[in-house]
Amino acid sequence: MNKIQQVQNQTVRKELPQQVDSSVCFVPRTTVPPNLAAEWEQDSVWSALKGVNIGHFHRRSGINRPATEVRLTHNGSTLFVSFRVIGDRRVRRVHTRYQSMVSEDSSVEFFAQPAAEGAYLNFEVNCIGTLLLYHIEDPRRGVRDRLFRAYEPVPEKLGKTVKIVSSLSKNDKTELSGPRAWRVSLAIPITLIRNYFPTVNQLGKTKWRGNFFKCMSRNPGAHWAAWRPIGNVLRFHQPKYFGTLAFEYRDGFAGILRRARQEPDFITCPHQPV
Repeated sequence: MNKIQQVQNQTVRKELPQQVDSSVCFVPRTTVPPNLAAEWEQDSVWSALKGVNIGHFHRRSGINRPATEVRLTHNGSTLFVSFRVIGDRRVRRVHTRYQSMVSEDSSVEFFAQPAAEGAYLNFEVNCIGTLLLYHIEDPRRGVRDRLFRAYEPVPEKLGKTVKIVSSLSKNDKTELSGPRAWRVSLAIPITLIRNYFPTVNQLGKTKWRGNFFKCMSRNPGAHWAAWRPIGNVLRFHQPKYFGTLAFEYRDGFAGILRRARQEPDFITCPHQPV
């Protein structure tokens, strides 16, 4: 990145809302979709965002406690979510089938509750981009072999509408010893959300509830971290602990970049869509 691009990104950062309240995650709007495959520092959108830290580790976590951050933006019809993990001492990457138990691997999770209360979607993805996705209406533990009181797996046809890009190869299941860094990014279309929440017409001017997680449930190296702490019980599926996701209606990027194009001292960072 050259000096002019660095100055532009610094300008964008100053004008975007900061993640001050740790219980609120601001989701700026953009007309320029971020590059899912790019390093954050190499993309004008990702680099302009201020992320949230997934740093509340449950007391049962071991010494493997990687630093994890998530950044989000939207363009009204798609929600872009990017996780970056640094210092992962054991990178397990076994599961490759849709709806397999990816939480056993090195994985990240995003629980999204578009309504003020009630059902939510759990986007769980491991370090090589394998997705598990349920629509959960009652997260209390079920009887016998049921995971929850009321839930349904999202059909694979719908699950495939979520675009996922990982920095690690899906063709290599070799376990990596750390410390390692990896990224995984998702593009979630609003059409998938509307399939379960018909009243969601757009992403702007709305507030959701949700939480973000980093985990690996298999020892050695097991750990469980959250953006919003989950209390003493080791269970992510506790909506009472969800934080707020505030979606911005006005474009947090386009106006800044448009003004930058009119100034002789600035240029627009190149963008290569994935």
